[in-house]
Amino acid sequence: MKRFYFILTALASIICCNVNAQYNAKITPEIELMSIIGTLSNINNNSCQLTQYKEDVSTYFRKYQNHKCCKLVREYNTENKIAYNDLLFIALYLNNINGKLELSNIDLILNKLDKLSKSELDKFILLLNDFYSKSKFNIFFDNHKSLYSECEQAYLNRVNGQVNYDILNRIFNNKLQKPNIILSILNGDQNVIFSSINTIIISNFTTETSNTTQSISLSGGVYKAYSTIMGIIEMNTSPYLLKSTLERDNATNKIYDFCKAHLNNYQLNKEDIYSDYICNTIFLYYLSEVKKSTKQKEIIDNYTLYFKFYSNIYNAMGYFWINDNFEYLTNKIDNREFNIKEVIYILTEKYIETGKTIELINSRMDK
Repeated sequence: MKRFYFILTALASIICCNVNAQYNAKITPEIELMSIIGTLSNINNNSCQLTQYKEDVSTYFRKYQNHKCCKLVREYNTENKIAYNDLLFIALYLNNINGKLELSNIDLILNKLDKLSKSELDKFILLLNDFYSKSKFNIFFDNHKSLYSECEQAYLNRVNGQVNYDILNRIFNNKLQKPNIILSILNGDQNVIFSSINTIIISNFTTETSNTTQSISLSGGVYKAYSTIMGIIEMNTSPYLLKSTLERDNATNKIYDFCKAHLNNYQLNKEDIYSDYICNTIFLYYLSEVKKSTKQKEIIDNYTLYFKFYSNIYNAMGYFWINDNFEYLTNKIDNREFNIKEVIYILTEKYIETGKTIELINSRMDK
């Protein structure tokens, strides 16, 4: 499962409480290599806000922009066989064995990227190794380790303490898996989340300049907490998602037909609507539970604002019906024990009903 989260600019900060988990984050050479390949191949939006790093990449790798690996990526992209997200997905399975890049879990990759044949994947890895060797990528990476360390620390400073692990653990019946977190500098404002190997890829770094110093930070810590929380929810929800049925597919088709203009604006595919809806509704439930877990007025006020903020985002994305479904869920499970399978079953039933009544829901909201 993969998706982009385009977060609207609002809410400068958020106060969180009672967190017992710390998250480690790292920048890996494999992800940076693929990000650079995507940038040189012009399939990454290259909206990175670290100007000096962008210039370093451009200067160091300029003469390799037409390397056969980059040409092949452009060709595959044009033929709709590979996208920038797919490069990062492949990078998760790259291993450096004595200076040679090799893939693990090839069958899984080919299943995920079903338009790419094994021979095409093999050709790409062969040319990727040639690029890696000739460009001396390892020298570039080593030269920027201090920057990478600063980015890693910026993430930890901003996000640790902003995720209520206790609440998430309770939602998932004390079986919550913590993700691996990889940071990707060149991704700009895109937050790319993968759940296949319990990994979240986070981006969106910027520079903060005071009178005396310049430092690396995240563009709004609240957004990074959101990406981390949503990654945890997605990773822990995906094993329990119900298999497709005719009723559910009919609901998806009707919802998409009614909301596609909004969904397309956010690059959301029809195939992702059901899983997006499940994860987003559980996220709203997480926010409501954090608010209920405290008596501190400042935290309650912040989470009330936070809930409204994301409810408005979902409305803008075409998920105007999620708030109704959230209320339906809370009425069903409020003040009693439940398990995540039951939650997903309840939400799926409501999803099917939504497909049948979406025009009525919309007309009621317009009044």
